[in-house]
Amino acid sequence: MRNTPLVLALGAAALVFTSCDNVTGPPLTVEVVSQNLVPTASATQTGPQVGAPVDPPAICCCRVKGQVRNTSSITVHIELTWQLSSAALASRASIGQARDFLRDVAPGETRSYDAAGLFEACNKIAFGDLNRTVTPFGLFNP
Repeated sequence: MRNTPLVLALGAAALVFTSCDNVTGPPLTVEVVSQNLVPTASATQTGPQVGAPVDPPAICCCRVKGQVRNTSSITVHIELTWQLSSAALASRASIGQARDFLRDVAPGETRSYDAAGLFEACNKIAFGDLNRTVTPFGLFNP
C-alpha cells in the first residue's frame, strides 16, 4: 500500500494529459491532374490591322487551367497558386501570382480550376519557371 499515492498521482497525470490531447484528423492529400497555360484574352480579338488574327499565346495576360482531385478521405477546400520561382525572379521581374480557391471538394472528386493572375503572355512563361503550391484545408469535425 506504500505505492498507492504514487499510482494515484500517475493515474491522475495520465488522465490530464490524455484529456488535453488535440484531435488530429485524417491526412489531407490532393493531386493536380492537369495544368495548362491559357491566355486570359479572347482568341477572337483582332490585331492592329483590321481583321488580322492575333496569336492568343502572345496576348497579355495568362492563367492556369486544369483539374485537381481530392485524394483525402474527407471533404476539403483547395487553394492553388503559381508564381515565378526564385531562380526565375533573379533574371526577370515578377509577373504576379495565379490563384484559385475551390470550396467543398468531396473525397475522390475531380474538379476544374481556373487560376488567373499572371501578367505576362503565355508564350513567355514556362512551367519550369513557376512554383506551384497546392494547399488542402480539411473540413474535419470529430
